[in-house]
Amino acid sequence: MNGPVPAPAAFHRPADVARMLRCSEWWVKEQARRRRIPYSWIGGSYLFTDEHVAEIVRLFEVRPTADAAPAPVTRMTARQPAGERGGYWRGRYKTGPGKYATVTDAAGATIRYRTRREAEQAANDAEAQVRSGTRRDPAAGRVAFGEYVSRWYAAQDLAASTMQNYRRHIEEHLLPTFENTAVADILPADIAAWEKGERAAGYAESSIKTWRSTLHLILAEAVEERLRDANPAARRRGRGKRAGRSRNRGPEKVVTSALGVLLIAERTALLSARDDEFVAVVLLGFTGMRWAELVGLETQYVRPMGIRVEWQL
Repeated sequence: MNGPVPAPAAFHRPADVARMLRCSEWWVKEQARRRRIPYSWIGGSYLFTDEHVAEIVRLFEVRPTADAAPAPVTRMTARQPAGERGGYWRGRYKTGPGKYATVTDAAGATIRYRTRREAEQAANDAEAQVRSGTRRDPAAGRVAFGEYVSRWYAAQDLAASTMQNYRRHIEEHLLPTFENTAVADILPADIAAWEKGERAAGYAESSIKTWRSTLHLILAEAVEERLRDANPAARRRGRGKRAGRSRNRGPEKVVTSALGVLLIAERTALLSARDDEFVAVVLLGFTGMRWAELVGLETQYVRPMGIRVEWQL
């Protein structure tokens, strides 16, 4: 006869293990999913025995050493009181050796998370950005546009005429609207409203485009300095406007006709007493070549069905 059947082991679900270890159920499942702790996979569920729990404790046991450094600050802070609605969690991430910071929003205020999992994920994302060098300090973008553009202008080393144009664009058209606005708070909608106001003031569309290009250049450097994530002055394509020819461009101006080109060429040849001037004007009128390209044209590149431009003088 066979021996007695052993009694089945007592299994614990992730929620039970989380209560015993005083951690989150999500942490238990995540460690099991990554094969960092022992478990049993039965019926599509994570199950743990008493031996598994004891081994988990041993795996994460930390033994003191004589020259041990101070314990690092944990990624998660203690649960903070939040009035009658209960508590909240703050995400803490490492910014350098012995330095930690709290996850904040664009205004620099601490973000309060409802669950520990949300706070831990936010802290992991922030620390990954720090390691990759893409983490932006939200407080840095709180500098006013007027203060930032003054530093930007002083750092430029361009021609005197260009610097004069930038100064006029900034002082007369950008500062009146954006001077006291934080660099990080300037939105595409704010720029669109500014453009609308400039049009209402009677300025030409080409001038407004030039001033916006200056604003785009300034904010592009703010993005490079990580004062904000994107450039709000960048124009987006495909927003329902007709592509191709600008809507504000006037009809093409007709300079002359084919007969007009021949008459101009004839009078040029008569006035200069040179037949080659007739050929030159006809060539300019019917090909659209530039004068420098015509002067540099060599006879070997002139063919019955085409002209090859190799030089311009």
